[in-house]
Amino acid sequence: DDAAVALAAAVERAAPHRLDGTLRLTKAAPAALYLTPEVLRRLGARLSAQARLAGTLDDPTADASLAGSSLRIGAHAVQVNGTLRLSRRRLELDPVHIATHTTLTLDLPFDGTAGKARVDTVGLPLGLLWDVAAAPAWLHRADGSFQGDLVMDGIPNHLVASGEGEIRTLTWEGRALGTLALAIERGNAGLKLTRIALRGPLCDARGDGAVTLAA
Repeated sequence: DDAAVALAAAVERAAPHRLDGTLRLTKAAPAALYLTPEVLRRLGARLSAQARLAGTLDDPTADASLAGSSLRIGAHAVQVNGTLRLSRRRLELDPVHIATHTTLTLDLPFDGTAGKARVDTVGLPLGLLWDVAAAPAWLHRADGSFQGDLVMDGIPNHLVASGEGEIRTLTWEGRALGTLALAIERGNAGLKLTRIALRGPLCDARGDGAVTLAA
């Protein structure tokens, strides 16, 4: 493992002891920045970044470019780049680009206030989505690519989400089904489908209402 962390900083002697320095991470675990969410551990996240350190000893801040970072999703190493801002008050991703298909924006306060995020994707392979979400085995029988957006509030403990998009070139156990368009909501009751339409060689169907998929 060639992970490395290097810190170079100067601190003013007089209060409020201002910081000026750099922090370099090479293939380091997120814990190097005191980021310990379970999902980052499960995805084998590795950060390569050069962060500028500022603020004071009592209130330090880091502003980093994530170019060269990666996530391991299933058997695939996925490249990550973008901007990370970290302080004792919050974590911000503004934005972060995952591979060539997904953009994530995140604002997560550390004071217990609910965080919020937005995901926009064009051509996200379903196999990667299932691995990220730790989806049940039966969902892996579906393949295709997802294009759409998802807005999330109440992160992490009271997640409420809504979004819409399309699963293109959808297949089920290798059988072509076409394009599946859907709108979803995620709340305390589970995952709710509020609109769905399937256009393909087997059928052309659409519907509205509410189907709740509880865990």
